[in-house]
Amino acid sequence: MLMEFFFMAIFRFDPASRSIQLIAYASNGQVVRLAMALDTGATQTTIPVWEAKRMRLRASPRQPSVVTVTAEGSVTSPVYELPHLRVVGQTVQGLQVTALDIPVAAGVDSLLGLNFLRHFILIVNFPKGRLALLSSNRNLFHRLCGFIGLMRVYW
Repeated sequence: MLMEFFFMAIFRFDPASRSIQLIAYASNGQVVRLAMALDTGATQTTIPVWEAKRMRLRASPRQPSVVTVTAEGSVTSPVYELPHLRVVGQTVQGLQVTALDIPVAAGVDSLLGLNFLRHFILIVNFPKGRLALLSSNRNLFHRLCGFIGLMRVYW
């Protein structure tokens, strides 16, 4: 469940779940819905290989491939430029994403990594199952209003 509030979005999740699963919307002229797991251990955001092909993403001119360490070992994965990725009410443009097929048993098809998260202030309240992304591009007053509103209403 997503709620917009004071320049930020609040996402509710099941704190008993194995992972925090988010819905993301990727865009390259068409909007695609992705089931993503929040992964603060992942440097790069990943999307499935088949989705990158279906969206006809362009290879990243800065870094065409990257070695990715997975549970099964190291693999070389292509890197693509994703024009827009929107998660929990926040958007990053021109995001580099790694194309990697995640095992079906994971329950998600993508990982939301640090290269997306570092654009925002991430607040997670595990006991209550709430997550917020606050834009770091706002001025201090807007961030303070958002944070105070978040504390008063949702925490």
